[in-house]
Amino acid sequence: ESGLPWQTVYTLVGFVILAVLVVYILVSASVRKSLKAIKTVHLNQPVQGEAPEFLKDKRVWVAVLSTLMFGGYQSGILVWVSQYFKAVFGSGQLAAGLGLTAYWLGAGIVRLLFGLVPRLRNLETRTVNIYGSILAGAVLLIGVLSGSYGVMLVCVFLSGAFNAPLLPRTMGLVSGWYQVNSGVAASFVFGALYLAYSFFPLLMGSLAYAWGMNMLMLVPALCTILAGAAAVLLPRERADVALQIQEMDCAEG
Repeated sequence: ESGLPWQTVYTLVGFVILAVLVVYILVSASVRKSLKAIKTVHLNQPVQGEAPEFLKDKRVWVAVLSTLMFGGYQSGILVWVSQYFKAVFGSGQLAAGLGLTAYWLGAGIVRLLFGLVPRLRNLETRTVNIYGSILAGAVLLIGVLSGSYGVMLVCVFLSGAFNAPLLPRTMGLVSGWYQVNSGVAASFVFGALYLAYSFFPLLMGSLAYAWGMNMLMLVPALCTILAGAAAVLLPRERADVALQIQEMDCAEG
């Protein structure tokens, strides 16, 4: 085959990701300065939910950890699942692409249902995140261990479905805690998703190079199980927070 060796490609990608991390650090420093300015503006209006408060809130850092692990799971699926089907099952271009289609189909259907069905909207976020994330990882592991293209395809669909509510529900939860500065707080948590997108695909590529493609999908499976474990530390939501989440689910749907 012509072109660059894949080791060289990974090296180049590594430099790109390093540059992204540097930019992320610089932007974070800028955000901290902006938060100080916001604090000055609202100094005479002391209300719960001022922008700097969420940086000291353990609940927010739990949400950051859960979102980071979810990002590792989702980025691994998005970047590597088609290549996994090709390498492990010898799938053609179309059959391999169905893996990514199955993931988004499962996620899209469930997010739509959470937006339309009141009984689903009323489920507590902590419970949804715990069980959804752990089940998403479990079915993905079943697919890997099955060694079957068809079983793996169904498991990717189910994994996307089980884990679909985590991100919008977590954002709604954080926005409910800090309604005065919900955008800033939610964006801070959302940044963990992009951070995960920056380095988890490279980590998975390195593991595939060292241990083989068969081990590739174990990383997203482990990440989503850890996201569920982190969600155990989330508090049970209040009624006003639940309402905020319902509104986000409707918008997402």
